[in-house]
Order: sequence, then structure tokens, then C-alpha cells
Amino acid sequence: MKQEKSPEDEAFEALEKRQQIASEKTPISLIDILPVSRNETLEEVAAEFDKMTSLGDTAASFAAFVRGMKK
Repeated sequence: MKQEKSPEDEAFEALEKRQQIASEKTPISLIDILPVSRNETLEEVAAEFDKMTSLGDTAASFAAFVRGMKK
């Protein structure tokens, strides 16, 4: 004779199933989803370094470094 499951047992089984499904999914990085946004942000930072004329070559070096971080 089959024993009926309590609502608590059913809830635990549903939770276990959701956790198993979640663990099987491949995590997606925001960098993979939003590369354009990342590059735009890096360009904005580099442009701010370009505005720092009082720092001379140092600011230009920082701007070049930040631009080199683009993907």
C-alpha cells in the first residue's frame, strides 16, 4: 500500500527539484551579456582621463590603459 505524501514532503521535493534544475544551468557572466555596455563604460572612463590635461602624459597613459581593457 502506497503511503500518501504530506504537503511538507511535496514542498521539499519541489524545492529539491528546483535546486537541481538551477544547479544544471550554466552561469552567464554579465560581461558575456553586455560587452557593448562594458566597452562604453571603459571609454567613458578613458575620456575622463583625457580631460585631465593638468596630469599630462600620466593621464594619457591611464586613458590608454583603460582603453586596452576593452573586449
